[in-house]
Amino acid sequence: TVVILFAIGIVLHYPQQILNMESPSLFSSLGLTRHAIERIYLLLPLVYAGYFLGKTAGLFSLGIIIAIMVPRVTLISQYPADAWLETIVVIIIGSLLTYLFEIYQKEQTRHQQALVECEIARSNLQAEFLISENREKRFREIFESANDAIWIHDLEGNIIAANKASEKLTGYSHEELLKMNVRSFLTAESLELANKVRRALFEGRTVEQPYEQRMFKRDGTEAILTITCNLITEDGKPTGFQNIARDVTLEKEMQDKLRKAYQEL
Repeated sequence: TVVILFAIGIVLHYPQQILNMESPSLFSSLGLTRHAIERIYLLLPLVYAGYFLGKTAGLFSLGIIIAIMVPRVTLISQYPADAWLETIVVIIIGSLLTYLFEIYQKEQTRHQQALVECEIARSNLQAEFLISENREKRFREIFESANDAIWIHDLEGNIIAANKASEKLTGYSHEELLKMNVRSFLTAESLELANKVRRALFEGRTVEQPYEQRMFKRDGTEAILTITCNLITEDGKPTGFQNIARDVTLEKEMQDKLRKAYQEL
């Protein structure tokens, strides 16, 4: 796909040389002869390569873009000053997009690592919660050192345990959290979604997890989370829910910016 996109870009840049056209641009019929559209178009294969193939592919694509544009600017363009300005702008935008893709890939890697850590913690939480002193100590180490927010609440939603990451996520201290109900953080829509997931867990139905949820922090800002929720039982009876949450607000904002940048092309 990237090769095809670049092939189209080359044809758009050099229609006289490749297609033996008299006009310097395929868009001449629209009164466009300065190749601004053609230069902007070259960002399309870069976006595709950087997003799906990673930083190295993005940088390689940026090099190809420069190789395509510079000969026309230096040897053919009738408006060299404007052509150089447009070329430099495209290179700057391409470099910025490549940098954003690198951040996005690192964030994705960190997200996968966090999910592995959460899965390890989840598999140990129920068996090690409130049992013996030694197991309690081991649970606490896993519980408190987890990078993602973990909290446990009873069937009414009252929080009975929360780790340090939960404090960082919500903005409330540990002591404050233990006096709160999860309803305090949720809108009516978010609460309805949470209740739907918990009903499914009660009934033993399969739930697609982690699922996306929204909550309000202490400062009033909204956070977007991915949450994994598990039913806790004692002697076969439900006693509460254990939740593992990760803040993906910045990741979602980055995806929105990339999507807007792509649409503006």
